Amino acid sequence: MMNNPFVREQAVAAARHMLTGPVKSNDLAIVLAFRQTLGRDPTGGEMDVFDQVLSAGGDKSIEDRWVDLYQILFASLDFRYCD
Repeated sequence: MMNNPFVREQAVAAARHMLTGPVKSNDLAIVLAFRQTLGRDPTGGEMDVFDQVLSAGGDKSIEDRWVDLYQILFASLDFRYCD
């Protein structure tokens, strides 16, 4: 499921929406991404990992890094589990 093109398209759409929105701080954007997808705030460890990915730079654009992070959120158990 997570490698399905539809899931990747949704991650791209979510990333573009985040990047064109009013939130410019990585910390606030990470919290917003978690709230939008999982309905909760990230843990301290999750914040650290996501912040490292966004700050790492490398060969990927900021949009590509956000796409990857949204796809990670979509793949998480929290996203797939309904109580």
